Amino acid sequence: MSGRQKLVIVGGSVAGLMIAQLCKAKYDVTVLEQSKDIYSKHCTGGLSLGEWAINIFKTHIPNGELIKNAIFHKEIAIVSAFEGETKQSTIPLENYPVCTTTWDAVYRTLLSDIQYNSRTSEPMLLTNTKVTHAKYEDNVWKVSYTTGATYHVEQADILIAADGAHSTIRKATVTNAQPHFTGRLAWRGRVPGSIVIPQELKGVQEGLLVFVRMGGHYIILRVIFLSALEPPFLTISSYAVPNIEIADTSGKASMEWCWYYPYTEGASLDVENIAVSFVELDELFKDDLRVQRINETWKKHLQMTKDEVPPSIWTVLSSCDTPWVTKVTSFQEGLVDPCDQGSIEGSENSGDCRSVSLLGEKLFLIGEACAQLPPHIGASVDATAEQALAITDRLEGNIDSKTYLGWVKEVTARRHEDSEDTGEMGMYDHIKYQY
Repeated sequence: MSGRQKLVIVGGSVAGLMIAQLCKAKYDVTVLEQSKDIYSKHCTGGLSLGEWAINIFKTHIPNGELIKNAIFHKEIAIVSAFEGETKQSTIPLENYPVCTTTWDAVYRTLLSDIQYNSRTSEPMLLTNTKVTHAKYEDNVWKVSYTTGATYHVEQADILIAADGAHSTIRKATVTNAQPHFTGRLAWRGRVPGSIVIPQELKGVQEGLLVFVRMGGHYIILRVIFLSALEPPFLTISSYAVPNIEIADTSGKASMEWCWYYPYTEGASLDVENIAVSFVELDELFKDDLRVQRINETWKKHLQMTKDEVPPSIWTVLSSCDTPWVTKVTSFQEGLVDPCDQGSIEGSENSGDCRSVSLLGEKLFLIGEACAQLPPHIGASVDATAEQALAITDRLEGNIDSKTYLGWVKEVTARRHEDSEDTGEMGMYDHIKYQY
């Protein structure tokens, strides 16, 4: 035993590993991840790093190669297409640094010094662990989980929920903050390298973020750099752009896109059958029939929008097979007083606020477990970095619990507004920094 406090993190994706790296010097850290394998073996989608994330990888988890190989964006190019007329303009990004890298590059950085499925030393990452219950008693957290048919209990002084928008821990503690649909779909994909890029999108190849605005909807396009060390093909479980076998291993740039489009929930059975979250991606693309449905639904969407999208850009989108479509969701605005939330043990003890009142003391939420993050093709990592630094400040005593909880409430309200506004943000002359 090290004599240090034990910290258990539920969720081993970017959010979980980021806070693990920041806390490993002062705590014995265990990360519980429900996936059967580490994500870096099959994820290679693009990821945006904003001011907070750049700070993390320059100062707190330094990786010179990650920053060196990232593509920094100095301007946003706007392509406005309304009633058959196309106009172009640019917006500088002087005050909001944004660069793009890959999910795999970030995840490999966060995996450094993490012991994988080994209890020989800390910090450690245990996969194939499905957390089923968490209870705070006798001044310690008891986190119950299963690995297959085997039942385990992990004890911790501090518990951090990093298990996504449908967080098991948050559902039991912050019952009023469950995601709801905002009326927008996010279609995401990658442009095949063989496609000739039209003049309107040439700025993407030069490192610009390009927004294509149309009547009531818009598309974001950006370029990422794929190194020769990354997998030669995007597999059926790839992040953001599954089942597209076009990853370039020669070190060249690749173009990704995200198309926000209005949708009434339940309006299309086809869409309902294919819309997924990240945690559902593996299972979805193991089913050949569902992959076929995705392609068929995508073709229907393209035909429906053919008269709305500039012809040259529509041709580019038509070349993309099997995009990933998600429903853009949001939490209810803000967090109320923790003692109004109920117990970690669930609705049967909803009048007991003892466990939940530990928020900011012994219980922390990070990533989408803390606040719904709009899916701006990978930009959520910057919000996660901001949260991770705030949690670290609280754990190190740089801020008190009241200040931390006030910050959480403000951030949750801000992220709620951003998520609700996702479908319209790209239509503004002023583009918010999350892009």
